[in-house]
Amino acid sequence: MRARNSKISAFLNGGKKRFVIPPFQRNYAWEKSQCNELWEDIAYALENRRTHYLGNIIYYKGPSSELQEYVLVDGQQRVTTVLLLLTAIRDFVKYDNKELSEKITKDYLLLDGDESSEKVKLKQTASDADSFKRIISGDLEEKAKDRTKYLLKNYKFFKSKLEAREYDVERIYKTIEKLEIVKIDLQVKNDDLRTIQTIFEKINSTGKKLEQSDLIRNLLLMTSSVEEQERLYKTYWIPLEDKYVDPENVSDFSKYFLMMKIQNQIKNTDVYMSFKRNYLEGQGIAKEDALKEMLKYARFYRCFKHEDCPEDKEISNLIWLHNKLDADALLPLYLYLFEKLFDSDREALKKIFDLILDFTIRFRVCEPEAKDVLPELVIALIKSFEGAEGAEPFDYYKHIRYEFSNSRTERTRFRYDEEFKKALKENPLPSNYALAILLKVEADVSGDGLRVSKRFYCSRLLPQKMTSEWIAYYKGKEEMEKVQEKYVDRIVNYALSEESKLDEKDSWAQKRKRLKHSSFKISKRLSEDEYKDWREDDIKRREGEIVGQICKAVSGPDPRKRELPSRPEVPETCIVLDDSKPHPHTKPKSFYFQDSEEEFECKSWNRLLVELGEFLSERDPEKFKEIVERNQIHKERSKKIEGRPDPIITTDRSLLTRDLEIPGTPYFVEANLSEKDARKYGAELCRAFDINPSSVMIEIRGAQD
Repeated sequence: MRARNSKISAFLNGGKKRFVIPPFQRNYAWEKSQCNELWEDIAYALENRRTHYLGNIIYYKGPSSELQEYVLVDGQQRVTTVLLLLTAIRDFVKYDNKELSEKITKDYLLLDGDESSEKVKLKQTASDADSFKRIISGDLEEKAKDRTKYLLKNYKFFKSKLEAREYDVERIYKTIEKLEIVKIDLQVKNDDLRTIQTIFEKINSTGKKLEQSDLIRNLLLMTSSVEEQERLYKTYWIPLEDKYVDPENVSDFSKYFLMMKIQNQIKNTDVYMSFKRNYLEGQGIAKEDALKEMLKYARFYRCFKHEDCPEDKEISNLIWLHNKLDADALLPLYLYLFEKLFDSDREALKKIFDLILDFTIRFRVCEPEAKDVLPELVIALIKSFEGAEGAEPFDYYKHIRYEFSNSRTERTRFRYDEEFKKALKENPLPSNYALAILLKVEADVSGDGLRVSKRFYCSRLLPQKMTSEWIAYYKGKEEMEKVQEKYVDRIVNYALSEESKLDEKDSWAQKRKRLKHSSFKISKRLSEDEYKDWREDDIKRREGEIVGQICKAVSGPDPRKRELPSRPEVPETCIVLDDSKPHPHTKPKSFYFQDSEEEFECKSWNRLLVELGEFLSERDPEKFKEIVERNQIHKERSKKIEGRPDPIITTDRSLLTRDLEIPGTPYFVEANLSEKDARKYGAELCRAFDINPSSVMIEIRGAQD
């Protein structure tokens, strides 16, 4: 590797230089704010007669024998933007300063003596190539096939800045020529993929931060020849983004695809490293095979994100309900099942989809605060298919219904009618959950099948905010407050409406008139004489009716055949490690594993990870080392090293806010943790060792201690 100071003009100038943005690079992504920042930096340098440091440009020499070919590894966004600005200057002065206009074209934009379609000096990725060539050639019309409008928008932005005539254009040009860079020649061969990929993983550029999907694309498309890179890019990656997955959703898709493939939960910040180590390397998957698989599953992911399955309207309707329930955590399971059944047995798939929605509805109603159970359930289900699928024909519906009804943990239980009814009466629901539930009920009551539409709403009958009319209706504010607090966000107080929401401020009489003309039977029912009032007695009557209808429409579990593992008995003086409730004013005394008599002293929350780490590192040093090296236990933020989340356990104490040493090891743990975070990361560490955190009892100090 060789680094040298240079001017951007010296780096770009030359009719025999060609710059290549390889297919494994991301598309041009600078936004107006970044272009404006560059413009202001240039203006400041111009006004103060000084230079400006543009950043590093990292490259390696390409194989071309006729040209000096530079393959850009980092800095392609800045190079592209500078060339857009120079093109804007060229076009702005083409009548007033023909000499400058021609100089810019000759020195920076086109290759000498090349009349081919490749005469543009900067070879963009396939997605941006046509747009960039048209801008360089002066064809500024937007085309329908443009996959990104950033190039043209930013060219027009710079043109507008020039047209404002705040600065002399020749002085702007001379200032651009003096922009400083550090050019870094990797001095590697085109087939040294490991070195190039390592550079990508560690780059901290001044441009837009690399997304997880950027790194995955780099990894998959980086091959020993540009021709092979182009083939893979055009065959797999462009169709993936053009047909199925919007570029901004590729990281999201990659996460759920990967969870399905490696059957493990993954944090958003871990997607790339898990993809590389656990999928490609861990399972020995060839890059092209991985691309084929991603393209295959992207077809089904599109259905969920666009709520549209072109081949089947009923599935589109079920997807619509799925999205109302905030159930993206189920996507790995759906991707798996769609690939297995969509083209072979669509009716079975719809039956399964309906069952999973029923499970999700019951779960959402009974456990509104639970956030991490669905991923746990999904992974367990996908794992349960292994081995069982060998029997032909395999009945996925029967298998999933059995697993739902015979859950292996309390957390993932399919909720029975008794607790479901109780939760429906007592737990508040957001309107999107209520909408999904009531549409299922409507389909069951009407017998007309599931109807969904963006014009369907779920409106409250008793208003959230009191009005003088409603207070008078309840004969006083106190009585209304009592009923409102009890029912306003419960399922009983919601009704389906079409075209527009019912106005909550309207009186009950006005609402009944509108409900009388509703196309929904369960809404129209509220206009009948039985519900001429909407006071507590009537609300209770409707509650009994609608809850019964919901339990009929939303199926529950079969009788249990597999015994549920007993829940650990927690002594009054203890809490379990993964207790969902915070215990902010407590101090630990010790902890122990339920199946062991050994007790470990722990006098403060910030020492919990130290004591756990000491025990687990002695139990399996290699496993512990792997967890630390993979940064498996980490924070969500990335303050210490850009692009890498801050560790909780590390060998580098400088990466911690406050550190404590794990005795007898090279490891340090983050000591600046709350009680809740100490238990959270302790639970993650236990799960990494396949230890159930619920089996770890923490004894809390009493007042006398």
